[in-house]
Amino acid sequence: MNEHANNQTTSESLPLPVTAKTPLFQRLWQRKWIRIGALVTAGIAATATLGWLGWSNSSLSKLGVDTALVEGTVEFRLDSSGLWEKAQEGMSFSEGAQIRTLNNSRAVLNIDDGSAVRLNSNSSVVLTKLAPKHIVIGNTGGDIYTRVVSSNTRTFQVQSDGATYQSLGTAYRTFNTDEKEGVEVYHSKVNILGLRANGNVVVEQGERYYNVNTAATNTEGKVTELSAEELAKDEFVTWNSEQDKQDFKNELGVLFDLTPPTLALTEPANGSITESETVEVKGTVEANAKLTVNGADTANTNGQFAATVSLNEGANSIQVVATDKAGNKTVKTLSITRTVPAAPKPTSSTIFKLSGTKVDGGISFTWSLSGISASKGFKLIKSTTANPTYSSKSDHVYIESSSKRSYTWSIKDGKTYHFRICVYTGEGCSHYSNDITVTAPTKPASEEPSGSLSLSAGSGSNVTWTLNGSAPYGFKLVWSNTAGPTYPGSSAQYYEKTTTSGSITSDPGNYYVRVCMYYEGNCKNYSNEIYVTVP
Repeated sequence: MNEHANNQTTSESLPLPVTAKTPLFQRLWQRKWIRIGALVTAGIAATATLGWLGWSNSSLSKLGVDTALVEGTVEFRLDSSGLWEKAQEGMSFSEGAQIRTLNNSRAVLNIDDGSAVRLNSNSSVVLTKLAPKHIVIGNTGGDIYTRVVSSNTRTFQVQSDGATYQSLGTAYRTFNTDEKEGVEVYHSKVNILGLRANGNVVVEQGERYYNVNTAATNTEGKVTELSAEELAKDEFVTWNSEQDKQDFKNELGVLFDLTPPTLALTEPANGSITESETVEVKGTVEANAKLTVNGADTANTNGQFAATVSLNEGANSIQVVATDKAGNKTVKTLSITRTVPAAPKPTSSTIFKLSGTKVDGGISFTWSLSGISASKGFKLIKSTTANPTYSSKSDHVYIESSSKRSYTWSIKDGKTYHFRICVYTGEGCSHYSNDITVTAPTKPASEEPSGSLSLSAGSGSNVTWTLNGSAPYGFKLVWSNTAGPTYPGSSAQYYEKTTTSGSITSDPGNYYVRVCMYYEGNCKNYSNEIYVTVP
């Protein structure tokens, strides 16, 4: 208690506490008595006190502010030259008064227009202006939450360290500390006046703007999104949300729901290892939440979901994100490893052996097969590294005939490659041969592809093309979900030089398709691009 404590009006002599819903006349009458006590406490002359007792027009033209809640140690003074006094619930203040909270303390100030200013611990405000049509609250330290009652005839501003935050029917929080200066907007929007020479900055609901943020300097000087996850962990924010649910339940904005949606992944187990090219991700999620798996929208069927994800060789990270109607997000991540199936060891009943040699036309391959069914043919794979494996993006040729045991690949670049052949199942390979190394012959310059190609759509996934020129090394049919597919880099299928038609061997969907002249492991002279729907 300070040196004026003995002169302070006792709580027994004060009228009942006022609230935001107390009639204005009653609040003004009670405020008069509290002002009398405050003036006596401050040692104001009796003549000044009598001035307060008169209902002047200037007194009635100003709004008042009441302390609706005091937690911990809250202090006030009537002007900047006065001494700090201990505040109590139900006290009333007029323009020019200052209120502050100390450690582990809070205060709620109700303004006559129905708006509220809530002070966090170690925060302070000054009631700069309380005109009915223009209210200005100074955030002189710490952080405060302002819940403004919408009005088309009144301007409401919070001033803080040179910035003016003008509400547009808003709930927002302003900061004025060494670590953080700025605003977070929870409902409607705030117009920051005088911040930039070339105009004001409008901060919308769910956004923030910091002049200073030492904890995350990358957010300074620009409008960024609020994190619902961070808000849910902020005790002052959640406390204000509970306060607003009493009188502003239809104007909560992003504070309507700070609870992230439920999300659980049931399949596959995190850290799983598989040889498959795809994996099905399954789980449960909060009903009506929006769901994405690796960025792709996924159906939420009464809280259940399943999505097929393609896997690359090696480590794969799968991210599942659930977003509820309030914008809260829950993120789960799976780590899945896809391994390359090892070549089966030959046994007395299973033999799969590949050999190859350089010839004038390229590299001639022969293979033997015993104890294995190859009803859908073979994939012959080329790579600069040992033990190549098949995928839609690998450099390979498809040998459709199950009875064929030899093939000449028109490779004439003089380079050395690793080769394996595998039994094609229609989706992948079930068995691989041994790995061999062969150096290709060098081609004559006259054998380079030349001319142009014209591609046309057929029925279903089938396409045809016309060659005007020479393609001595065959063709690559190339397709992708995005325009301008190229090889390598996109799904592709090799066709021999005498072939003029092919089909897209991918899952049902829409694809951009081109055909090119195959040459030294790359493509030359692409055709026109067409759009094909695979049924």
